Amino acid sequence: LDYLAIATHWSFFVTPHAGAVVAFVYYRAAFRRYVGLMVGTMWLGLTLFFLLPTAPPWLAGETGDLPGVTRVMDATIRDVLGDATESGAATYDELYKALGEPNSVAAMPSIHMGITFGMYLWARSHARRLALALLAYCGLMAASLLYLGEHYVADELAGITGALLVWAGVRWYFPVGEAGAAQAARRQRLVPAERKPMSLERMIISLPPMKSRPPGRKALAKPL
Repeated sequence: LDYLAIATHWSFFVTPHAGAVVAFVYYRAAFRRYVGLMVGTMWLGLTLFFLLPTAPPWLAGETGDLPGVTRVMDATIRDVLGDATESGAATYDELYKALGEPNSVAAMPSIHMGITFGMYLWARSHARRLALALLAYCGLMAASLLYLGEHYVADELAGITGALLVWAGVRWYFPVGEAGAAQAARRQRLVPAERKPMSLERMIISLPPMKSRPPGRKALAKPL
């Protein structure tokens, strides 16, 4: 069970990118919505990390606020690497310090949950064949985050709420189908056409014709 939860947790670093490839290749019309949803959810979560620092369950367990709660992922990986090589656990510690330690109080909201649920929201509208599988993936991710001590239920609900808010904005800003074509046409009318430099030939053609001098009329010489 430990390995399944850890694999699900780590799949977060691959699955959204794989989803972007699928959206670009097979659902090109909705690709902008997918990217906007992923980027928007991520930035919303990062903003809330700084505005609302929150300790995850595993950190509360280390400080004694939640006795008995440990970070299952760290303990499992250290055991596996420690059994494999003498320096395996130390190598993992250094790698984690470089990648995971910059912000240990980044639990609210759960970006893992927000991004995963965002993929389901997108698939429900544009790739229904994938929606059910992604909904099951959301459930597995939610259970894994709780089991590993990475997030509280409130963190996961906050991530889902953030994805819903971003999805509403993305659907409005990137309409698809007939509504998208109509909005693109309106935006095109609002943007002035780019002016191209006029060639010398076009400049000559656009000059007004010169008026011919009336016959029999001579120019008077100016006196010195």
